[in-house]
Amino acid sequence: MTKSGLSTRAWRKNTLRLAARVGSFAASLILVITTPTSAHAATGVLHVNGVWHLDPSGCIQRINKNPRYWPDWDIVNHTDRTVQVILRKIGPCRGEIIWEIVPGGQGGGREYDETYDVWVPTY
Repeated sequence: MTKSGLSTRAWRKNTLRLAARVGSFAASLILVITTPTSAHAATGVLHVNGVWHLDPSGCIQRINKNPRYWPDWDIVNHTDRTVQVILRKIGPCRGEIIWEIVPGGQGGGREYDETYDVWVPTY
């Protein structure tokens, strides 16, 4: 028996439960502290080959492989960010930047054998 009136076995069991709770709390606290804040998407709309993207962010893939528009691509930028058209080399939105379209601008092209993506940066 311990001073608290619990048997040694019960005391150990309670101690282990408390340690598990404290450890779980510490792990969740570390996760909350180290998780980055969310990035902010562009504000506005981006018109890519007949499709409107509201508050876009990140990679819009294979813009010139839409059968309705292929091989043409057409972009109208009504966002607050400059978007980049990327000639895909390694993977989605990884390759050579071939065009930048500023807010309020538009761009387009006609290519037969290449795949293009649009990158909308997040801050």
